[in-house]
Amino acid sequence: MIRSLSPSDAAAIERLIAENPLAAQWSAVSEASSVLVSEEEGRVVGIVVVRVVADEAEILNVVTDEAFRRRGLGTALLNAALALARSAGARRVFLEVRESNTVAWRFYVRMNFAEVYRRKMYYRDPDENALVLSRNLE
Repeated sequence: MIRSLSPSDAAAIERLIAENPLAAQWSAVSEASSVLVSEEEGRVVGIVVVRVVADEAEILNVVTDEAFRRRGLGTALLNAALALARSAGARRVFLEVRESNTVAWRFYVRMNFAEVYRRKMYYRDPDENALVLSRNLE
């Protein structure tokens, strides 16, 4: 089940992000963006964070619990975020991914994202380039 974030989800989201070192280290408590969570078996097993400004959206984070991967959870979360962005008036969506995170990069390409450019040394620990990807929502 995909639903909006509730205040009681904060600890579960912090745990999920901490267990996924390639995820953006985003704080569920401090971010003012829209957050959708996937809940299975009574626990949060995935999140997607999206921010919409004017006619553009940015996917800030997509994280799934390792035990629930390869079940379509990431696809469902990303599709829900894209639908949310579309309904808020976004016509284009962007995201960044670590250059070395080929699993995520391939997933986004399958979801019709294309590389726009690279941000040199964008990530830290370890220092690494970010691939900036985008897709139209129209």
